[in-house]
Amino acid sequence: MVAERLSLLVVGVLSRAADLLPAGSVMQVLWIVVCALVSSPFFYRMGRGWRELSLPWRLVAGGLAVRLLADGVWTVEYVRNDRVAPFPAFNDLGFLASYPLLIGGLLLAGRQARGHGRRVLLDAFIVTAALATVDWVFLFHPYLHHT
Repeated sequence: MVAERLSLLVVGVLSRAADLLPAGSVMQVLWIVVCALVSSPFFYRMGRGWRELSLPWRLVAGGLAVRLLADGVWTVEYVRNDRVAPFPAFNDLGFLASYPLLIGGLLLAGRQARGHGRRVLLDAFIVTAALATVDWVFLFHPYLHHT
């Protein structure tokens, strides 16, 4: 009952905030809000047990946090500049910094996995390649042909 009321309140506040945004910016802001909401349980768990986490998990959490922050900065610039994001921009440094953190975390996790380190690493690379393909198709590819 409380969760239903809270979810209705969140949806109401978000829809009201969407009315204040310029036309066409709602989807960008909705994207970053959904990313933050979906990743919040992960970051909550990481924050609760930060000292007990191994280095690979810390690197992955750091990479995801930097990526989410860079996405947030990009969204603010996009909305503020009337749906035109400057390129290159300072938030690109956040995107670039997230890759070594994520890759380093995956490589260290593969080395720490006893007995099946190569299989775990191969599985991680397969999932990463699949997500990178989706990221490319929906995010980067449209900008290549944008005039």
